[in-house]
Amino acid sequence: MNKKEKYLIGIISPTIIGLIITLILFIANLDPIIKTINAYEGTWIIIVIIIIRIILLAGMSAYMFKQWFNQEHQYLSDIPFLFALFFLLVIFGKSFDLLYNLTYYFTDRFTFLIILKVRFLIGALSLSPMYYLSIGMILFFLSLYEKYKKLDDKKVSNQIQLITLSIIILLISALIIIFLDDETNKIILPAIVIPSFLTIVLIFYFAYKNKRLSQVNPLILAIGFSAYLISQIIRPIFQIIFGNEVPFIFFSELLDLIIYFVIFIGLIKKIEYD
Repeated sequence: MNKKEKYLIGIISPTIIGLIITLILFIANLDPIIKTINAYEGTWIIIVIIIIRIILLAGMSAYMFKQWFNQEHQYLSDIPFLFALFFLLVIFGKSFDLLYNLTYYFTDRFTFLIILKVRFLIGALSLSPMYYLSIGMILFFLSLYEKYKKLDDKKVSNQIQLITLSIIILLISALIIIFLDDETNKIILPAIVIPSFLTIVLIFYFAYKNKRLSQVNPLILAIGFSAYLISQIIRPIFQIIFGNEVPFIFFSELLDLIIYFVIFIGLIKKIEYD
């Protein structure tokens, strides 16, 4: 078995397992799902738009994985792989978004909290490729200074990258598992998302200003992630005003769909520096 085949199995196997687990959870919560569909007009619109988002995200992920496998050599730090993984994890996040929305009104508190925590954990995990890329870029910029020249050593920088990423994910996961509930999620979500996406935006902007990451368009990516950051800031405000109702969910999903499309354009439209 060659390296490409091992990577392919390593991607497909957990994806299939994740899909099976997600399907089982939907079947297990079929009763509250049916009650929600019957009780709230427009629920099918939400289901359709989220399914469309999942299909488009799957297409984006497949495209980036194809780009990665078409390379002569495959490395887990490659941008096509990191974004392919990002889109793939967001698919599971959107699946749990759908489960959350369909069980919000008619499930027991314990099941609701489990779904909520898993939803946020997947969200945190989906950011890990972006964290990894951001940490790598920060280490690169630091390595330009004489004081941090040892970061030129790829082995040293990779170890720091992995350790830093692990600490960030563990801290966020602990925060979600211990403190998250239906009251604190409006505080915890911005506390996680705002610093995370602000860092990602700044990294892509600095990459653009320093003419780095020429295999993508860091300016468009910075704009796309800025739009996502703004949407995450204003979303809780609109949720408080309008509640978790069909129009709010529809607008949120449509806005996210447009933003992810902008991010995807930034990936496939390479920048040409002077």
